[in-house]
Amino acid sequence: MMKITIYFIYACLIGLFLLLFACAGSDTPLLFSAIGTVESQKSIYLDTDKITVYTQNVLSGDYEVEVGDRVVVSFQFTNNTPDNVNIYVADLQKIPTDTVFTVTDDIADTLYVDTVTAIKRMWLSKDYLTVDFTYSGLDTSLHKFRLTKKLSENIPPADTIVADTIRLSFRHNSEEKGEGSQIRSLRSFKLSNLKSLRHDSILLTIRTDLSSVTRDTRNFYYNYK
Repeated sequence: MMKITIYFIYACLIGLFLLLFACAGSDTPLLFSAIGTVESQKSIYLDTDKITVYTQNVLSGDYEVEVGDRVVVSFQFTNNTPDNVNIYVADLQKIPTDTVFTVTDDIADTLYVDTVTAIKRMWLSKDYLTVDFTYSGLDTSLHKFRLTKKLSENIPPADTIVADTIRLSFRHNSEEKGEGSQIRSLRSFKLSNLKSLRHDSILLTIRTDLSSVTRDTRNFYYNYK
């Protein structure tokens, strides 16, 4: 049976999936869930609806989050106003987040060489790329995931790639090798260090090795101005 990590428990609720409490009546409050970014003490930007919602101070209490953290938030709608969408946060879980890791060309293909089983979903939201994926591994092993860029991508060859295009690789490394179980997880990567002063946007081509012969490739326009 596929092992479900805590991140997948919340990730499966992406897109404001409607949950019903085992309700006894029509007045039972509805609980929603979405992925977003903590913007301030009292606001969260939701990827799904591309809106900022307002809430109680999420930087205090048991959540241990900071401004800029990627999160899965479970919430109820409260009293909305014409200017603000207000929510009550029932639970908040951080999504592991990293930046793009630049490596020299001579070692780029020797780092993080373990494959990913499948890419379930990959999307851009403002300055973040988020990946919903499964991988095979041992429960006892430490698993690391990187979004890497070759150093040569800083100066793209004119004959092979246009100046506003960057190729990235989503990579996995397991410290202990073995088949293990199938695990589903989420990772986010901040892309702001890829911004170019010459362009308003860049095209990202993201490669993920699923096996020695199978590859998942996806393209995104990263607009940042």
